Amino acid sequence: MLVKVWDMVLNTEITTIKSVKGGRATCFAFSNDFKTLFTGYRDGTIAFFSTQKNFAQIHSLKCDNSLGFDTEGQAEEEEVHALVYLNFGGPRSYLAVAASSGKVVIVDLTTMEPCCVESDSVASEPVYLQHRKVAENPFGQLVLVNMDQNLFIFDLSEQKTAKGSLNRSLVMQKSGSLCLYLDEVIDVRFIHKDSPFVLLCSNSETLKLLNLDTRQIELYQGHSDIVLCLDVVSLGSPDQALFLSGAKDNSVKLWSFDATKPFGERIDCLTTYVGHSENVSGVFFAPRNHKFFASVGQDNTLKVWSVVEGSSHDEVTVNSAQMTIMAHQKYINAVRISPNDKLIATSSQDKTINIWQASSLSLKRTFKGHSSGVWDIQFAPTE
Repeated sequence: MLVKVWDMVLNTEITTIKSVKGGRATCFAFSNDFKTLFTGYRDGTIAFFSTQKNFAQIHSLKCDNSLGFDTEGQAEEEEVHALVYLNFGGPRSYLAVAASSGKVVIVDLTTMEPCCVESDSVASEPVYLQHRKVAENPFGQLVLVNMDQNLFIFDLSEQKTAKGSLNRSLVMQKSGSLCLYLDEVIDVRFIHKDSPFVLLCSNSETLKLLNLDTRQIELYQGHSDIVLCLDVVSLGSPDQALFLSGAKDNSVKLWSFDATKPFGERIDCLTTYVGHSENVSGVFFAPRNHKFFASVGQDNTLKVWSVVEGSSHDEVTVNSAQMTIMAHQKYINAVRISPNDKLIATSSQDKTINIWQASSLSLKRTFKGHSSGVWDIQFAPTE
């Protein structure tokens, strides 16, 4: 693919830049003095062209491990999706790079090394990256929009590279996000009746944490396919909770929530439960002691698990449930546990509701009468 440069005054073509290694150009950026043109390519190359030397190539970079992109072992290369040139009036200049993985890296153009790496990529390709001037911050902000229609704001600042050092480096910190379009909302859970935070899953593998006071949304990764169900248990305070998520990747995950932590760090994955052979369609904590939970799936099974808490630094994987039973003849849509933790109810596409003894998964009763699949069930709030 060719890149052409035009003179808009003379309405003529100035030059044609041949593609680098046959790659397709995806984005451009000029330096503030217009002496350098930066071009990004689908193969992850960033080429530098001198406008004073008839757009001859003078340098290139590659979006690989050396620039902070985790490309080792990946089948596909990082594609460069957006470039933004940054200069704040001093001798140092920077280039912000957004790649197909969703990660944002800022390169120091003096050293040609990364000085900022946004490690919390959002697993969706960016479509827009722009620098924004802010009155209260001389370094401004970067604004990123991705294909999932989420908007992210990164505050820029400078800090000393070491204590007592005169050298300073650019720092990037995610400070806000907005979900511009949620798509189909599949499940919703309030963290606590006195908390402004709400958990959402909406046709994506990403968990969304909505703050009703600020209307900001934080995104958290963990599942590799669409999240289908949620359940939350408060830990005695509006600021502390545990919650479960089940997904199309056949797994259940246990997460911790802490409202006192900074933006983007409030949720940590503690444990992954593996055992279902199809989509996990329902999860539910034992309401009284929270020591166990039940899960159901499109593999027609009901499983009971112990709550095993790992840590954010040492996530645990549990490979087998305490109890498993083939609970219905067709997909199971929902699961609930009675307020006294003694009974489990399941509803299915086979038009029935089954009641199980929680301690043994022995079948206590079957309710029939619906003419089609039963999508949801609920115990009365009193025993």
